[in-house]
Amino acid sequence: MPIERLHAAFADEAQRALWLPGAPLRLRTATAPKSARLDWGDGDGTTRVSACFLPTGDAKSTVGLMHECLAGAAEAERMKAFWRGRFVTLKQVLER
Repeated sequence: MPIERLHAAFADEAQRALWLPGAPLRLRTATAPKSARLDWGDGDGTTRVSACFLPTGDAKSTVGLMHECLAGAAEAERMKAFWRGRFVTLKQVLER
């Protein structure tokens, strides 16, 4: 996937809704096509999601994701499984 398209899947609210429906995410900052930082949740339980994008060849790219400020190890494992599943959906959406 071209890096610009991958970045837009995170930074653009309409595109984000295609693979993260109902996720309580709000874009904080984005530097196209390098990074996107988002808030997860609203109020006291807000955590941070940071995504960094790297080109890996012609029309290829990769994303690194960090979900910070989670409540503990159990929450970290739960969110790791969540993101793994969402990345499968992201790939399917972007390949359409």
